[in-house]
Amino acid sequence: MIYHRADAEKDFMGLMFFSGEQPNLREAKIAKNYLDEKELRAMGQLVSGYLDFAERQAEREVPMTMED
Repeated sequence: MIYHRADAEKDFMGLMFFSGEQPNLREAKIAKNYLDEKELRAMGQLVSGYLDFAERQAEREVPMTMED
């Protein structure tokens, strides 16, 4: 994602979120900092849905693997 979103022609190289007045290298290496509000919200919803699914699987004592 960083490869596709980082752009020297854009302000702050396309970073959408960072602390302070200028982004630092640590922040530039975090892919989600290149997402806009809508994309970030969608990602949060996907993660929440997956965690709900994993919790239900655990309650039913269904093993999960990294392949899941």
